[in-house]
Amino acid sequence: MRSDAHPEEPGHDLSAWRLGQLQRFIHDARGQQLETARVAAQGQAYNSSHPQEARRQWAKLSLLANRRMLDHAEGHPARVAQQDFMAGCG
Repeated sequence: MRSDAHPEEPGHDLSAWRLGQLQRFIHDARGQQLETARVAAQGQAYNSSHPQEARRQWAKLSLLANRRMLDHAEGHPARVAQQDFMAGCG
C-alpha cells in the first residue's frame, strides 16, 4: 500500500506502522486503503501489550478511518455503525 504521498512509510504491512504514520496515511487514504488502515489500527487497539492510553489512541484512529469511509460514501452506514460499536466494546 505504498503511496507517493507517503514515501517515508514502511512497506505494505500497516500493522507495523507507528500511530502518527498511520494517522497521516488515513488523512489521504480512500476506499480499501481506509479499510486496511482501520483494521491495522483496530488490531493495535486490541493488543494487550500496549498501555491502556495507547490502546485508546489506536481505537480512536480506527474510528477515524471508519468515519472517513462513511464521509466518502465508501462504506455502508450500517457497517460503519457496527465497526464503531465493536471498537467501543474492545
